[in-house]
Amino acid sequence: MSSITYNEFYTNMDNSSKWQNTIRFILGTVKECFYAFCSVVFIYTIILFIGSHIWVDYSEYAVGTAIMKKIINNSYNVDFLFSNNIWSLSLDLHLKMLIVCLITSSVCTFLLVKNYFYDVMGVINRMVLWVIPNTAITAFFFVDSHLFDYKTAFVVAFVPAIFFTHYSMKLMSVILPDLGDIHTFILFIFRKIRRL
Repeated sequence: MSSITYNEFYTNMDNSSKWQNTIRFILGTVKECFYAFCSVVFIYTIILFIGSHIWVDYSEYAVGTAIMKKIINNSYNVDFLFSNNIWSLSLDLHLKMLIVCLITSSVCTFLLVKNYFYDVMGVINRMVLWVIPNTAITAFFFVDSHLFDYKTAFVVAFVPAIFFTHYSMKLMSVILPDLGDIHTFILFIFRKIRRL
């Protein structure tokens, strides 16, 4: 059901079950996006845990300490990143990313920007136009709440942005009407009033 669009799904039904099927389609999309959000949070938290253990093991050896002395600024940022509580850090990052992605996708869906600059573009263009700005905005808010530098926050926030941007666009296109839908509904109401 997720491979077809809402309009194709809606037009292939009879009138008696349109409301039930519409609600079922919306709830199915919400459930799919919720599972995707939860799995991204869980998997990325595990990746951060593995990274912290690898960083601790690497910094204990002589080669690791010698390299860390040469790049003291970057090693300080990574060391400070992994010294935090990983669960709260990951949850805070993902909640901020989710809020940023949902706000940008809801505004762009409502103003029909998504139709022209997301739906018709390929993966690379979506990365440039949507994922990188969402990552930059989230990194800006993430730097405010944690004491990282901006580059570290950008790198940490990039992977969740790849997944959250797509699913937030998909969720908002199902839940929110756009200006075209509102315009069509207003014209429908005026035609009904004119016929009376």
